[in-house]
Amino acid sequence: MPPRAAARTGHRPRVEAQRWGRIPRTYVRFTEDRLIPPASQDRFITEADRLAPGNPTEVHSVAAPHAGPSYRPETIEIPSDLARRAATDPHRP
Repeated sequence: MPPRAAARTGHRPRVEAQRWGRIPRTYVRFTEDRLIPPASQDRFITEADRLAPGNPTEVHSVAAPHAGPSYRPETIEIPSDLARRAATDPHRP
């Protein structure tokens, strides 16, 4: 929930390691992103890993901007690989 929306509703999102850190995470990091700079993306990843150190984020870096990367082969291969692994690994939701 965006901070402004949280302020309007009075709702503060809570992230708890016991609940949130159980599901495997994958982050596609766009190295040419000017909307969410790579340093901010790295902070998101670091904070997630700090909260759930036993479940590190799987990171894929793609040399592309934030908008319009769907034409890149990597952006098709990454979710395809994740789906294939999820279908064959009973421990991965």
